[in-house]
Amino acid sequence: MSVTDSDAQRAYDTLQAVITCYPEVAEVIVGRTSLQLLDESGVPATPNNPRNSQEAAKRGAVIGVGLGLAWTLFVMLSRRTVRRRNDIPRYINVKCLGEIPQVTLKKRSRKGKQVLNITDEKINGDFLESIRLIRNKIEYSAAKNHQKVVMVTSALAGEGKSTVAVNLALSMAQNGKRVVLMDCDLRNPSDREILRLPEGEGLYEVLKGEADIQDVLIDRKKLNFGKDMDFYFVPGGKAVADGSKLLDSGQMENIIEALKKAADYIILDSAPIGILTDAGILAQYADSAVCIVKKDYARVDSIMEGMEELADGHVHVIGGILNGV
Repeated sequence: MSVTDSDAQRAYDTLQAVITCYPEVAEVIVGRTSLQLLDESGVPATPNNPRNSQEAAKRGAVIGVGLGLAWTLFVMLSRRTVRRRNDIPRYINVKCLGEIPQVTLKKRSRKGKQVLNITDEKINGDFLESIRLIRNKIEYSAAKNHQKVVMVTSALAGEGKSTVAVNLALSMAQNGKRVVLMDCDLRNPSDREILRLPEGEGLYEVLKGEADIQDVLIDRKKLNFGKDMDFYFVPGGKAVADGSKLLDSGQMENIIEALKKAADYIILDSAPIGILTDAGILAQYADSAVCIVKKDYARVDSIMEGMEELADGHVHVIGGILNGV
């Protein structure tokens, strides 16, 4: 028989009361009963199960870490993203055209946002080589399939599609091709910044009827490129909340058709296809498409939804590019 209490004396008194009263109470139920005391415990001097805050803290920490690791593992397994080159054909079922390495830029407090541009003499050599390899594969596919208009898109914003689109167009021009780069992401036109150009009119103003395409077209001379680079740029112009209606117009189709007659390749920098309708509309003018996939960023199902939209537009997807930038 044992009694547990936070006060040792009270526990002892309770036990003694039970021993004294039990025979009388039990006689009504089981008959005459006698208790024989075999060992006198006395009043304990120390608790039988003292509190140990350090041990409890250690045990709680171990349990917490274990639960945290289990949750992290669950999230990693349930959130499928593209982490390696082999994941692109495995998850997205398209060819991997190459991988762009991560490039760390030095921060300069007095200068604007740092951008990657292959015309920069100090550009990272690995970045430059990766762009060239990807360019060769895209040019080979486009020539083989008689395609001129290549759309560059991604599933989500922030995957580096504009950086790839600009440098792909520049690399094609360096390779002796006549190239037109069009910033068709009217919601967030950013190609000007990558080319280090000031703000000004662009495709938005042309589609609104406020400017002519020849007025906004920027050639190699304005970009201070040499004669060996036959490069033209159509900036996005003013940013708008919804550019889908402007892109889905006869005016846009006429611009594309006119530029196709004068260029070897037209690179369309599109809005993300996984979250906006603009890319799906722009796809009707493209012969082929390239999807930029930032490493461990967009979920596979989001990328697949974008691929399905391109398939619905009957656009030939050349492949995906794994971007580690």
